Amino acid sequence: MAVAPTLCTRTFMLVGNPYDDRLDVRTDAVIIYGHQNYLPRAQKWQEKNYHIHFMTGLSVGGYDDYFSGKYDGKEHDHERQQLADGTRLEKSPSVYQLIPTPEFLEYLKTLIKSVIDAGATAIYLADPEYPAETGYSSVFKEFWRNFYGEDWQDPWTSIQSRYKSGKLKYYIFLNALDKLFQYAHDYAKSVGKNIECFVAIQSLISLAQWGIVAPQSQLVNLPYCDGILAKVSTTTSRTPNFFAGIRGERTFETALLEYGFFVNLIKGTEQQIIFMQDPVEDYGEYSWEDYRNNYESTVAASLFYPSAFRYLSAPWPKRIFMAQYSRTDRRLREKTVIPAEYAREILIINNTLRNIDQPKIALDCSYAGVGILLADTMMFQRGGPSSSDADLSFFYGIAMTLLKHGIFPHPLPMENLVRPGFLDSIHLLFLSYRALKPQRPEFHAILAEWVKAGHVLIYIDDLKDPFNKIHEWWNTPPFNYDSPAQHLFELLGLDQNPLFDDVYFVGRGRIILRHAVPCEFAQSLDKAREVLDLIRHSFHLLSRTRLRLKIQNYIRIRRGPYQIAAVFDEIPSFKPLILRGKLIDLFDPDLSYSRSVELFPGDRGFFINLSWIDRYKPRLIASSSSVQNMKREKGVFSFISTGPVKIQCITKIFMPRKPQKIVVMLKGEPYPHRSSYERFRKILTLQYENCAEEIKVVIHHPEVKYRIKFDFIKKWFPFLQREDQEWS
Repeated sequence: MAVAPTLCTRTFMLVGNPYDDRLDVRTDAVIIYGHQNYLPRAQKWQEKNYHIHFMTGLSVGGYDDYFSGKYDGKEHDHERQQLADGTRLEKSPSVYQLIPTPEFLEYLKTLIKSVIDAGATAIYLADPEYPAETGYSSVFKEFWRNFYGEDWQDPWTSIQSRYKSGKLKYYIFLNALDKLFQYAHDYAKSVGKNIECFVAIQSLISLAQWGIVAPQSQLVNLPYCDGILAKVSTTTSRTPNFFAGIRGERTFETALLEYGFFVNLIKGTEQQIIFMQDPVEDYGEYSWEDYRNNYESTVAASLFYPSAFRYLSAPWPKRIFMAQYSRTDRRLREKTVIPAEYAREILIINNTLRNIDQPKIALDCSYAGVGILLADTMMFQRGGPSSSDADLSFFYGIAMTLLKHGIFPHPLPMENLVRPGFLDSIHLLFLSYRALKPQRPEFHAILAEWVKAGHVLIYIDDLKDPFNKIHEWWNTPPFNYDSPAQHLFELLGLDQNPLFDDVYFVGRGRIILRHAVPCEFAQSLDKAREVLDLIRHSFHLLSRTRLRLKIQNYIRIRRGPYQIAAVFDEIPSFKPLILRGKLIDLFDPDLSYSRSVELFPGDRGFFINLSWIDRYKPRLIASSSSVQNMKREKGVFSFISTGPVKIQCITKIFMPRKPQKIVVMLKGEPYPHRSSYERFRKILTLQYENCAEEIKVVIHHPEVKYRIKFDFIKKWFPFLQREDQEWS
């Protein structure tokens, strides 16, 4: 039984260190990584009124007491993941990549018990991952014998053994998660506590491209799993991919697709989703400028999904505020701590995310009813002797082409087709079995009914994937097909071997068959245009009118008063996107004000539009501190401000009238600050140095006595509606 979500928890911080006021970003909860000295670390954070959570690795972690034999007097080095040459994997000295054996699960249960006793209210098991090139240890071979009832087979010897190896790796970690979550739930219940259980994991998209196997679609079916921490980061999103024949980093676009996969993974369930954003990525030493550009890209991408409103907004604050990198070029030897302007921007975004869950949503794109089917089996086809599409071009060739032209594609887990209403918002669907396989024949029956109901399926394949020949359900009695696609064609009323490059009527819908290797669509601009032609043709079939698909080089979304936009490069359109209103730039550490902003190809923007807020009430616009306990009383607006020490705070407040008095106090004493009021913009700016202790701000202001009913006046003066018409 799932535990009800903590509705007030919006932002999270992931730490490994004890409490430090230089790192106190003041999120709603703190996730403490690792079991060593957990209780004293947790107590310090609890004293600062944090909800405390616990995270540890399932395949990677610092478990010296376990491997050294201190835990049970036994040697466990053989439980590490192993390559064909006998090398045992490790992330760093004494941090090993391991296999969750029954003995290791019992060890983890003792850790889970101890952190629940220490007051943890949520547990995150991170990185249940098994690289494709591993699977040669004696422990894995024993798992193989128990699972398949036969001797282990080297994955490099045949595609059948490669596929079976991937399946087993998936099961090993899924089973481990199930047992640990059940134990956590049962133990917490026995001591009168509630516990939430999360999996912290990368997306299927990045895992498949990196050649890693990990549970994905089946996570939502675990009875004691309450949600997923989506580990989308610069590290995963900057992985190069192909578009129009060019291999390069496309952080925003890749992050958008990764976040989208997770949203669709939990669609139709009660599970929670937490999006991760990383101001400084895990691997490599880049410049602060590089980190900032990519951070803005991942933040902007995450905000395009209104159903997600919880964020791991400060992973590893010690790395953010105390590590040193070059300012503009990583090749420079001179390194500095985080620039002051970048630190302020991170804090501005962290505080803004608390208010991002808004009821009014509007998405501006060419079309949003397009889906691309993916499947867990993508991970089973990685590695020799015949690995599928190492760059995942079969997916990116289609997804990038759509996205770059303003069409919002949805990466859809095929396994979720069995969920009622899963395809309700999808009208065009791309599918190929060139790099994945359906795990159940029921998926095809659902797809056939969906097409017959009046939708369009675009199937792209050359039917030459070697994995069509593995021993699976489509060639096992009562079925006898050369490929799973033949079963789908038959259910759609086609021949088992229909002519490709044609359109077939199926009920009120259509199926378009395209004979091609899907990864070719990523290899040239001409091939990308073929994808657009397919979309245009499908849109015409879908609308059954002469309505034409609008193509644009941007996407944007409104979330209440917030506006997020991105303009795409690498296509033959250089037209800027012009945003109008009373705009405060939330990616600007000085929170600059503009009446119009031009975004050019490659730009991302995150703004609050003061035209969309109540003009008669004071409200916080943004702050580079954590603002809490806001109160509006007659003639008084007050709040508490906290933040990491030695970082300058800038707070902007919308004030309909000039303040009469501003009081800023720390521990009952006046606190140094500067203030300014812009009469025509009605913006009050406060500046002071952040403090981990509570800074009390009280603003006395005259009340607005006479409210003009602007909505009534706009009916008679249409020119006043110009700023709102974009989102009508």
